[in-house]
Parts: sequence; structure tokens; C-alpha cells
Amino acid sequence: MEKLKTHRWLYFTMIYVLSYYTWLFVWRGDESVSIWGGNHFSLLAPLIASVCLAYSYKNELNKTRKNFWLLLSAAYFHYFIAEAVWNYYELILKEDVPFPGWADLFYLLYLILFLIAIMTTLQKNRNTFSFIRFLFDISIIMFAAFSLCWHFAILPIVSQVDSSVFSLLVSVASPIGNLILLFGAMSIYLSNSFFHKREFFYIFFGLIIMVGTNSIYSFLTTNQQYSSGNLIDPLFSMAILLVGFSGQNASSQKKEDHISGNTLNTVKLLLPYFSTVLLFIVMVIQNEVMNSLVTGSALVILLIIIRQVVTIRENHHLLDQLSDLAEKLEQKVEVRTRQLNGTNQRLNQAIQELTHVAYHDALTGLSNRRKFKEQLEESIVVARKEKRKFALLLLDLDRFKTINDTLGHEMGDLLLKEIGSRLSDCLGERGMVFRLGGDEFTVILPDIEKNDPAKLAEEIQQCISSPFLLEGHKLRTATTTGISIFPDHGETIKVLLKKADTAMYKAKELGKGSFQFYKDGDDSINSLKIVLENDLYEALERNELEIHYQPQMDMLEKKVIGLEALVRWNHPKLGRVFPMDFIHLAEETGLIVPIGEWVLRNACEQVKDWQEQQPDLTLSVNISPRQIFREDFDQEIMDILEETQFKPSSLNLEITENIFMYSVEKVNAKLDRLKEAGIQISIDDFGTGYSSLSYLTKLPITSLKIDKMFIKNMLTKNEDYAVVKAIVNMAETLGLQVVAEGVESEEQMDRLIQLGCYILQGYLIGKPRQSPDFTFNAMD
Repeated sequence: MEKLKTHRWLYFTMIYVLSYYTWLFVWRGDESVSIWGGNHFSLLAPLIASVCLAYSYKNELNKTRKNFWLLLSAAYFHYFIAEAVWNYYELILKEDVPFPGWADLFYLLYLILFLIAIMTTLQKNRNTFSFIRFLFDISIIMFAAFSLCWHFAILPIVSQVDSSVFSLLVSVASPIGNLILLFGAMSIYLSNSFFHKREFFYIFFGLIIMVGTNSIYSFLTTNQQYSSGNLIDPLFSMAILLVGFSGQNASSQKKEDHISGNTLNTVKLLLPYFSTVLLFIVMVIQNEVMNSLVTGSALVILLIIIRQVVTIRENHHLLDQLSDLAEKLEQKVEVRTRQLNGTNQRLNQAIQELTHVAYHDALTGLSNRRKFKEQLEESIVVARKEKRKFALLLLDLDRFKTINDTLGHEMGDLLLKEIGSRLSDCLGERGMVFRLGGDEFTVILPDIEKNDPAKLAEEIQQCISSPFLLEGHKLRTATTTGISIFPDHGETIKVLLKKADTAMYKAKELGKGSFQFYKDGDDSINSLKIVLENDLYEALERNELEIHYQPQMDMLEKKVIGLEALVRWNHPKLGRVFPMDFIHLAEETGLIVPIGEWVLRNACEQVKDWQEQQPDLTLSVNISPRQIFREDFDQEIMDILEETQFKPSSLNLEITENIFMYSVEKVNAKLDRLKEAGIQISIDDFGTGYSSLSYLTKLPITSLKIDKMFIKNMLTKNEDYAVVKAIVNMAETLGLQVVAEGVESEEQMDRLIQLGCYILQGYLIGKPRQSPDFTFNAMD
């Protein structure tokens, strides 16, 4: 099938010519029908050739070859017109074709255009020496051919024609046309690097067939033996179609598939000499004179030719040897080049890998701190030059340390990778995201006129707040973001980073999962944070921490039934520091663990003394996520109870809903062990944290504490009142005790009692106080 596709044009030509001969054979008895069909075959062939060559012109990219196909197409179109004129006279007018006439004019134009097309191919000779050699070879051949043509064709015509010069030119057009076609064939043969392989054979053999057929035609015409429908007519069509289809082979040829310089070298070498010998032989035969001078001259010329051929063959042999050596050298050079290229590729790859490692975070694949500083410096230069603003966003992950400490560093790494991926997807092409280290990320937003930093910060929060499903764990986190603007907040890397960091800590104070722009005056807040963070490390050692106790009253029995231990900090320089100002620092630094142990131990000792006055008094202590996620948390609680001889049934551990965002299974196992020991478990700030309520039926919870935010607004906002009512009803349904904290007015107290909530805590019941001054008088 592939072979059929490759040679389809040759097969078409053969079928066309056979059809032509079939027509002539079938209708040989009816001359008019035979001539009618033959003339149409002869008319159609140049038209097909012209159209195919025009198509080759359209698809060709090389300018020189494009011109060649165009000129050939034009030449054969003129040939078609000449045939059409011939048919007009012979078939329509039923007259002899006038000679000379319009048909002869278009035949001449065909030859002229063909000669110009051939001349365009001569530009492809590679160098001056090869072009000179080509000129000598073609000149020898053509002089010999012209001499023979003059002697046998042109001279007899000239001697017979006695009319006008035009008639003479038309009469000799056929032999001259043969010379032009021969020149074309020889030019193509001697300088064949212009053509692809199949193109060459189609054009060359097409021209050779045309020269041979035209020669027979000239002979028959001169002897008045030619008439339409002659058996040589299909050969004209064959020659024309072969040339016409030559360009159709270009698309299936490889770019390098040209005729090589060594193809048919022997014939090309001998061709000029063969022409000389042929001319000499004809000359001798025509003169019919053989003497010693003629014989000697012939032998000398023959010997010179043989010697020249031998010399040239020897040169070719040497050139072949040189070519072999050059080829071997090229192969060695090629092998060495491949080796060097391979080495260079490996070196470049290594450089690229090192560069990537140097500028990218190994865990997340994001650009790292080094790349961030370079990019930020570049952004400053560009923004300063273009006089525009850009934003720097500093992101810190909330609760990441807890997840990392609880579930291990491998889980933390997986979370960071997923967060890096989400940040990249969220940001898109709007800016660049970097990981500075740990759980800190930065974003450079180049064009804040098109992209609002606040809107982007909100998008990032939404993107990160969705749950992460990692190895069976459903994890939640959020981002706190600080934003600084160039040049409003600074014009250097150091200042912009500092201002973004300050804004981020301001956002944390206002509530995690939020963002803040830097504002004047925030630096003092940030400086205070740094001071507190540093001093907090020594607060325990210097006994600067105190425990205050706030009572919990049962309104049915009108007595205090429990105390909540609340830590306070007496700073030696700053005075009283409230929990909201340092508890989150303790969480971030991990100091919450030793502080929590200290509070539990001391509170147990103190309340144990007060239990002598009121045996059923209970102690409530807040437990942070960092504490509960420690491997031996439950054992640490039991050890402290044993050391202080405090009854487990009198201890109530208050945990927040956010604990269940990390690993319900691990939390549940520890709380089960504590409950089995008699310890009570309460959910503090209920209704403000984790959205799922499924844990209420899964975990060993004994009571719920309604967040003071709902209590504060329950008398003014129907929504908050509805929440309080729903929590009380749900607790009753589940058999859980419910405690309302933040009760500050009698109206709130009365409404809560009406709803069925009887255990209250707040300033109305009693303010938090140190143990020496504590009294048990309700509503003092």
C-alpha cells in the first residue's frame, strides 16, 4: 500500500499513456475519431501538468524552487494553449494548422519559459570551481549536440525555406527546441543537487523522452510523414506528465534526500568525452575520407581522452579515500561531541538542580527565603522606577504547632505541602508565594491597583480554612495575615518585613484567622509583645504568676459548688498582665505546658485545704490543646492528683471545642482513661468553636459551659437567646450538666433560671480572687 502511494503519479502516467494507445488502436480504422480522441489526450496532458506544477509552487517554501515550479507551470500552460489552438483548427475548423501560426508562437513561449526555469536551477551550484566545471561539461555536450543538430536538422531546413525570417525561425524552432530540452536535461543531470531524488528522475527522464520524441517528430515532419494520431503522440503526453508530476514527489521526500554527488559519477564523467568522440566519428563518416592524418588525429584524441578519464578516475579514487578518512574523522568527532554534549547536559542539569535547590523550599516546592529576598528587592526596584505600589503579605498558620506536636512532624510536613499547593492555586498569576520556614509564608502582590490585598487575604483565608484530609485525619487550620505596602510603610526589605510582621501580630490579638494592614502605632504593640514573650520565660521562676478563683453557684441550692482556677501575671515593671495578653504567647512558645502543670498542682493543693470547710467543692482547670496532645498527658494529671492527694471526682477539666479539630480518636482515648478515674470533663466556650456536634455523643463529656458572648447578648439579640436556649435543651436531652459563664446582671440570671440553667458563673456571682481573700458568700 505504501509503495502504491509513493509511485501513484508514475502509475497514473502509465495508465494515461496506455489509455492513449488503446484509443488509437481501437479507433485505428476511423481516422476522424482516432484524431479526435488523440488530440484531446494531447490537450489534457499539459493542462494536468500545469495544474500540478502550480500546486507544487503553492506548497513550496524555498524561494528558488518556488520560482522554478511557477515557470514550469507557466511553460506547460502555454503548451496547453498551443495544443488548444491546434485542436481548434484541426477539429473545429476542419482546416490544416497554419504554419507558421499561433500554435507555433505558444510553443516558442513554452520553450522560452522552460529555458528560464532551467536557468534558475543553476544558482544552486555550490562553489565557483564546481560551477566552472559544470559550464565546461555542459558546453562540450551542447556544442557537440548543436553541431550534429546543425548538420542534420537546421542546415537542411535553412536550405529549403525561402520565405520570411519569421517562417525560418518557426521552422527551426523544433530542432532548437530539442537543443533547449537537451540543455535542460543535461543541466539537471550535471547539477542535480537542486532536486530530491524522485523529482530528479521524473524531470530528467521526462525531458529525455521529450527530446527523443521531438527528434522523431522533426524527422517525420521534415519528410512529410507526420499526421495527428501518430504513435509518437502518446510519448509527448508521457514526457509532459512526468515533468508535471515531479513536484508532487517533494512532500514525500526527506529534506536531506537529494541526489548525492557520487550518484552516476561514471556516466557524468564520460558524458562530455562521449559527446566529443561521437562528434568526431560522425565527422569522419560524413567526410568518408580516411588518411594517416585523420587516423593519427583520431587515435591521439582517443588516447588523450582515455588518459584524462584514467586521471580523473584516479583523482576520484583519491577523493573517495579522503572522503572515507574524513567520514571516519567525522564519526570520531561526532562521538566525542556526543560525549561532550552529554557531559555538558549533565553539568547544566546539575547546575539547574543546584539552582532550584538554592531557590526553592525542599518540602513544599515553593520559592524559599533566599528567592524571596531577591524577588522583594527586584520588586522594590521596579516599583520605585515605575512609581507604583505593591503589597507584602506575611502569613502565619494558626494551631500548626499543636498539630505538629500532636500528630508528629511527618503529618505536619504533609500539611505544609498541601497548604503550599493551595496557596499557589489560590494566588495563580496575580503574585508570588514563598515559604520562609516553619509555618510562615509570604506573598508579593505586584500590582495592587488591579488586585486588592484585602480581597486576596480573604481568599487565602477561605482557601486554607477548608478541612485537610491527610492519612485518615481531618485537620483544620487558618492563616493570620499581616500586610505592608510599598512605599507607604517602608522602602527596604527589612522595614517592609518588620511592618508586615507587626501587622500580623496585631491581627492575632484581634482574633486568629484574620488579617490586618500595618498602622502607625502598631510598632509599640509589637514591642510590648516581644517584651512579654521574653519575660514570660522567667515568670514561673520568679513566682510572678498567681491563681485567682471564680466561684460557680448552684442557684437551686443557693451555694457555691465549684471554683474555676484562673492564672494572672504580676509583671515587675508592667504590673497586672491579663490572660488575653499572655496566654496566646504561652501557647505559641509552648510555655503553656509548664504553666498548666503549675496551675493544676497549686490549685489542687489550695482547694484541698478549702474542702475541709466544704467537702463537695469542685475545681475546674482549663487545659490547652498543647497539654492534652502530649503523649503522657493523662498520666501527668493522675501523678499530680496523687502528689496532692486531691480526689479525682472533685476535678473538672475544661477543654475547648477546637481540640476535636485534630484527632478525635487520640483525644477520646485519653479522656476515657481520665473519666474512668472519676475526673469530670467539660466543654468550655461551647458554641464558638468546632462546628460538628457529633463528638458530644462520642466523647466522655459531663458538662457544657455556655460562652459568655451568648450570655452577654441574650437579652438584646434573639439569635443569642435562641442559641442559649438550644444549648440548655440539648444538654438536658443528652444528660449533661450545663454552666453559664459571664453572668453579670440579675436579668440574665433570672432568664437563665427560667430556661433551666441553674449553675452560674460571672461577676454577679463573684469576681476572680486570690485564695487568701476568698470567701464563699454567694453574690457578694
